[in-house]
Amino acid sequence: MRHQQQFNIFFKTLLKNLSLIALLSVFLIQYLFLYHIIIDENNNWFTAVFCLALCLLIGLAYAYFFLRKLTFFLIGFTNIFGLMGAALLTSFLNLEMGLGAVVSSAGLGSLVSFIPNKSSKYIDINNLKLAVYCGSFIGMGSNTLSQDYSFIALASFISGLYFCLSGNWLNGFGGKLGTLAFTGVAYALFINFLTT
Repeated sequence: MRHQQQFNIFFKTLLKNLSLIALLSVFLIQYLFLYHIIIDENNNWFTAVFCLALCLLIGLAYAYFFLRKLTFFLIGFTNIFGLMGAALLTSFLNLEMGLGAVVSSAGLGSLVSFIPNKSSKYIDINNLKLAVYCGSFIGMGSNTLSQDYSFIALASFISGLYFCLSGNWLNGFGGKLGTLAFTGVAYALFINFLTT
């Protein structure tokens, strides 16, 4: 029994550290994104310092809310498959059926909202709905970035991992699902860049 308690403490500490690393990597991606948006317009040092200060303030707010909620839980990995399925389905509706990005995402989000909120022991329906909606954001941009379904699957898998690790952080901030979708797509583009 004592070994199981030690293992549980080790596992919770490991997951909390992974979650903190995921939070820092999202912060880094947001910084690089904002920096490149601003630096394209103005190529001076003040812009870089302003962007860094803005991102540090955002990072401090994230850290405050992350540390305030010390309880950590790992959302079920079934949400990864829901997120991947939603991204692929939204991109299919967008690309193959010609419904358009917004209609495809909104239609899938509307359909998912009608699922009853009866969670089982293994699946939390509310989090699964959020994962599906997050996946639909990835599928919305599929015709702009890549029409390859393997890219969409990779981006949604990465976003799904971040969704599982995000547990309690970024709650209370608008744009959590879009940020997670953006993070997955950014990492998938980076992996695609490295492999080609």
